[in-house]
Amino acid sequence: AYYFRVNFFVEQTEDLWSRSVHFYPNGAFFAGFGDFSSYYTNWVIAWYENAWYPYQWSEPFQGDVLNYYSYPPLFLYFLLALWRPGASAFWIAFPLVLADAACSGVVFLILEKIMAGKQANSLAVFGGLVMTLAPINLIYDGVYWLNPGPVALFTLICFYFAIHEKWWQTFFWLAIATMTKQNALFFSYPLFMALLGQKTRTKGIKRTILESGGIVGLFLLVCFLVSIPWLFISPVNYGIHMLIPGKTLELSSVLLEPPPNQCTQFSWSLYILGLRGWLLTFFSFGINSMLLMVVAAIIIATILCWRTYNLELDTLEFFEWLASYAILTHLFL
Repeated sequence: AYYFRVNFFVEQTEDLWSRSVHFYPNGAFFAGFGDFSSYYTNWVIAWYENAWYPYQWSEPFQGDVLNYYSYPPLFLYFLLALWRPGASAFWIAFPLVLADAACSGVVFLILEKIMAGKQANSLAVFGGLVMTLAPINLIYDGVYWLNPGPVALFTLICFYFAIHEKWWQTFFWLAIATMTKQNALFFSYPLFMALLGQKTRTKGIKRTILESGGIVGLFLLVCFLVSIPWLFISPVNYGIHMLIPGKTLELSSVLLEPPPNQCTQFSWSLYILGLRGWLLTFFSFGINSMLLMVVAAIIIATILCWRTYNLELDTLEFFEWLASYAILTHLFL
């Protein structure tokens, strides 16, 4: 982070840590986002200096970064944790970077469980180092100071308990992850299906219904408690802010070039690669309507449930299906 701010900054500022970082250093196409300098720092400063309330609208709406807080409360608490008025922007970023670094420790624990034999510890150390040195983590979390660190950490902790079949702890940490960033909610479906398969096999249908209902209740309770007091102060606005990111569902095959500040849809990538005709129309409709995402999610979650029920799912295959689920649902989102 220091090296990039010395060599690849957009504007020179007295505080080195307040510099925005170039998205194309030496011509490398990193395609970063300027969320940290454009949004995060402004939110934190407004919180401490202007009594900013994150879940409300103010006029004019367009162009005011204080209207665009679109995360659950826990992410805001990460941003606010260490910074105080007059401090360097480094202290806004440090909790995000620290959470990302801690992911390597959880990866070590997961791999130590998955890998059997005498080499388990060495392989787990190697896996933790791979996570530490992964270029996408170093750039997006360590240099551009974006938001994946905290939600990734809590989601990995959730997975750690899932492979131990400790489902209460699994869904507790999944709720914490979801209240850090909404993406974690994607994993509730396949994890719940794995839970159903395992518990139905070992405890029967009646016991499974009771326990799975209680676990869902715990998940909702944690989300509810974390949402206090925002949910009571402005319930409608709180819900709207959770839904700001992304596009709305469309029952059409219209294909539009994404604006520069939006992610590229899979259908647009296919168009750029030369795909035309009914197949492109199929993918465009499937993505605009989210049909492809829903179908992919159902297929993979059902396989997880069935394999778990038949006691055929080992921990390595569990992560293979989760990886496929994460890739396909986000590809088709």
